[in-house]
Amino acid sequence: MSFIPMKRKSLALSPIILVLISVWIISCVNHNLETSDIPPISCDTIRSVSFINDIKPIITSNCAIGSGTCHNGGNGPELDWRVFQNFHDHASEVKRRVTLPSNDPDKMPRIGQLTFEQIQLMVCWVEQGANNN
Repeated sequence: MSFIPMKRKSLALSPIILVLISVWIISCVNHNLETSDIPPISCDTIRSVSFINDIKPIITSNCAIGSGTCHNGGNGPELDWRVFQNFHDHASEVKRRVTLPSNDPDKMPRIGQLTFEQIQLMVCWVEQGANNN
């Protein structure tokens, strides 16, 4: 029986595969580190934000819209933002979602967009205690 040496397969594709994997990892990391495309929000100079006068109009025109959809009860009664307690119970999550980058799939609202002033009011309302005032 004779021994026939096997040829090693070329590993020429390895550098290409490594580069592709590296690009994929970097894009995942960059996506997770992506910052909001809105300017930093400071509530130091913002007056007391009123739920009735400032926040509810934003909810009515941007969140609790449509017939049986979005946050007007179409996604379940606990997500009806027209009910103060429901909105209050989700205030921290609302704050997080309205400040996400515009290309983030969790960004709210999903239809249309809030102005910087509206986002600032919502953030400051939460930071001021999310009062029913």
